[in-house]
Amino acid sequence: MKRFLSDKLISLASTLSAPLYIVGGACRDFILDGSISTDIDLASPTPTSEILPIAKSLGFSILAEYPRTATLVLFDGQRKYEYTCFRREIYADGGAHTPI
Repeated sequence: MKRFLSDKLISLASTLSAPLYIVGGACRDFILDGSISTDIDLASPTPTSEILPIAKSLGFSILAEYPRTATLVLFDGQRKYEYTCFRREIYADGGAHTPI
């Protein structure tokens, strides 16, 4: 999968002090049929406050920032990435969930 990742994303992962993981549907699709999503979910223990300046310095556009869910939407000129810092959630009946 690494050969399909942008240089900017590889640079971001290399710059962080903690691992950066590709998660969710992009992994599923790649495993099932080898397809590469244009919308990739990322996760790490690194807080968004630390990711934001690094991503900007590497040339990512910040499309959205959601402090309540510790989520950033990044764009490298080719693909959109939704970054979320690791978090715990509470799940209610019916599937609704809230970060804690």
